[in-house]
Amino acid sequence: QQGDPLGPLLFALVLHPLIHNIRDNCKLLFHAWYLDDGTIIEESEEVAKSLNVIRETGPRLGLHLNIRKTYIFWPSCDGSKLRQVPFGHWKTVV
Repeated sequence: QQGDPLGPLLFALVLHPLIHNIRDNCKLLFHAWYLDDGTIIEESEEVAKSLNVIRETGPRLGLHLNIRKTYIFWPSCDGSKLRQVPFGHWKTVV
């Protein structure tokens, strides 16, 4: 329940298996999590792979990826990498 002092701990315990699944199946340069917010840094293919792990594994844990709140940042001036990897309807920032 929101406001419960044990809420963050319980949420972290639920999130833990998902984070280990990502760590074990994706070769990420960096990933960090604070409760339900995460940052993933790596090449496009590995980011897509980790997002798919979240979409496939998360619901079994009661966790759902909210596409409307998900952003992908592209470190290129022309957005060329954006056209190379199909991310569907993700919000993107070039």
